[in-house]
Amino acid sequence: MSEAKAKQAIDKAAQAQRQATRKALAKGADAPKVLELARQTLVRAERVIAQVLALMPAPRPIACTAGCPYCCHVRVTVAAPELFLIADYLRRSWGAQARGLLKRRLANIVSATRNRPEEIRNALRLPCALLDGEGRCSIHSVRPLSCRAVVSVDVQACRVAHARRMQGAVPQHAYQALAADGIGYALYAGLADRGYPIENIDLAEGLLRVIEDEGALARWLAQEPIFG
Repeated sequence: MSEAKAKQAIDKAAQAQRQATRKALAKGADAPKVLELARQTLVRAERVIAQVLALMPAPRPIACTAGCPYCCHVRVTVAAPELFLIADYLRRSWGAQARGLLKRRLANIVSATRNRPEEIRNALRLPCALLDGEGRCSIHSVRPLSCRAVVSVDVQACRVAHARRMQGAVPQHAYQALAADGIGYALYAGLADRGYPIENIDLAEGLLRVIEDEGALARWLAQEPIFG
């Protein structure tokens, strides 16, 4: 019964997300509407994750904590609205010098990973450019759905996987992944309904592009292929 209720909660939230995406990107959509869409997408994801965890608790306590960056060494893909929200957060919250250093880190990651297969990129174990000096996510409040989907219930397994160049199984809570991914798929579906391409954008490459070009969001709304 709890499993069925969890799936129903995910389906209901996904349907609402698809409708909200279509509404936000209706004729006359502008930058504030896209940013608010991204914010509300994350709010909806956290809400349905909480519902699902209440119905289907993890078999063991979730081991993820601030400053535990083992999983933050693999390729992350995002939807365009998520990128624009992160870029907006950085412009509002970070100084020019910090943004400049971030661009340098992003450019280094892009240079080292572009056109490489995902398994090779993961084996490089390059830390996410958005980790701070203590291994904490510096954009935690606006982190992507892909990051919210992954939670471990065994930190030792995370350490071993990291030591083995991101190889090896890490026990996770499947229903948190289903909840976050359900919202993500619905976001993509709503984008497609409005004629936007389905793009799994590389976080490092996409973020570098949008923070270097403050007109990127306006051009994306005009459906220019800014992500290649």
